[in-house]
Amino acid sequence: MRDKGYYQDGGHLSFEAYCESELTKHGGYRRVRDLLSAKKVVDTLPEELRVKITKPSQTRSLVRQVKTLDKLEQAVAIARSKTYS
Repeated sequence: MRDKGYYQDGGHLSFEAYCESELTKHGGYRRVRDLLSAKKVVDTLPEELRVKITKPSQTRSLVRQVKTLDKLEQAVAIARSKTYS
């Protein structure tokens, strides 16, 4: 976006202004970071568990475990063994 100047199509004078505007629109840097982390967690889950995730807050406890695959696999095994209504 920056290199091709696409941010100017939206009426922004600089890439930094574009980023600031878009981040504010979507809840700020922390919110964007949380959403990206949630996406990373969901992408590593098996399909049958992915559909159970309906909001980013449900992934918070798994965010650190994504970096350690064996811990994530243990957490997934526990989740599979539980029945949720």
